[in-house]
Amino acid sequence: RYSLQQLSEEQMAPVEEHLLICSLCQLHLNEVDEYIGATKIAARQITEKKASFRQLTGSKVGLGSATRRPSQWALSLTAAIAAGTVLLFMMYAGRPHPAPPSEVTLLATRGASPATVAVAPAHTALTIKADAPDIPAGSQVRLELADSRGKIVWQGATLIQRRQSQPSQITVQIQATLDAGLYWFRVYENDRLGQEYGLQIR
Repeated sequence: RYSLQQLSEEQMAPVEEHLLICSLCQLHLNEVDEYIGATKIAARQITEKKASFRQLTGSKVGLGSATRRPSQWALSLTAAIAAGTVLLFMMYAGRPHPAPPSEVTLLATRGASPATVAVAPAHTALTIKADAPDIPAGSQVRLELADSRGKIVWQGATLIQRRQSQPSQITVQIQATLDAGLYWFRVYENDRLGQEYGLQIR
């Protein structure tokens, strides 16, 4: 409904807020947009072909009025939907199922000490979990992932989660595929660096 612009402003606000931080839903939205666009193109092509056929043959063989009957519109719409469904199937048929995200737990650090740098596989979506004992639960934080040269390769935002009788925790999914190397996962509270974590991608 969001892709078709069928939501009210009140309904759109939380969806757009979620899309800002969820790269997985961003991918799903792109796929839905592509499917809707393909369906519209198929419907337009079918309508144009039928119109051309009527112009060429209607007056010669007495096919009747150029006015399209409701049943004809229904058939065209059904054909368009079928064409879009076939196109969507072709898009997914040869696509391998994505591997589940790898989970990695990060420990706060202020240096590149090997003992505190977590390790994760390259070219794989990641679910990052990081304790945030110094940040109150419920706080909105800004997140960024930078490579060893300081280039930011991913950004996001989330709320600090509260866990019973345990420190507050950050849980976030990163869909960006990362090359091998050393990265820094940073947490900003009110534009102030609150935590920094080392992440080695291999």
